[in-house]
Order: sequence, then structure tokens, then C-alpha cells
Amino acid sequence: MSLPAAPAMATACALAWRVVQRLGRRTVTIGMPGSALAMLLSGASVGLRGSANQAYVLRHAPAEVAGVSGAILQMAQRIAAAVAVSALSGVYLGETAGGGATAPPT
Repeated sequence: MSLPAAPAMATACALAWRVVQRLGRRTVTIGMPGSALAMLLSGASVGLRGSANQAYVLRHAPAEVAGVSGAILQMAQRIAAAVAVSALSGVYLGETAGGGATAPPT
């Protein structure tokens, strides 16, 4: 979910020194409402997506096992997130030789 924000953050960080030179400390004050709005929209979208996704996935679960079904769904989501973060970190470190997988060319 944070992938779309990464290019915007990188661009803003690259240009921030110009804004700070022009506006000084007011740059932080100006950035706060934008951050609050982004967090508000992000929270609303996660709420809409998360609840709807869980209801859609669990709609076929029998009522007597609804609690167990919800727990298994949550567990599967957590495991998938942990595996994805580990795999992406491993690929990144392997490709940048930061993980020691390959020696840099001499």
C-alpha cells in the first residue's frame, strides 16, 4: 500500500531543500495539513477495502465456525505479509550485494 507513495515522497524529498530555503521553518507547518489529509484518506480507504474484503471472503463460512474462519484469514494475511517483506528484502539485498551474496567486481 505504500508503494504509490514512494515516488511522491522521493520527489518531495529531492525538492524540499528549495522549499526550505524559500519558506524556512514554515515548510513543516505547511506540510502538516497535507499529511493529515493523506492519512485521513488512507484510513478511510483501508477501512472500506479491509471490511469489504473480509466480508466477501468469509461470506461462505458457516456461522458456527465464523470466529475460526476469521482467525485463519487474519493469520494467512499476516504470514503473507511477513513472507512478502522477507522475500523483497532478500531480493533487494541480493541485487545490491548488501546481503553478502555476491562479491563486488574488482
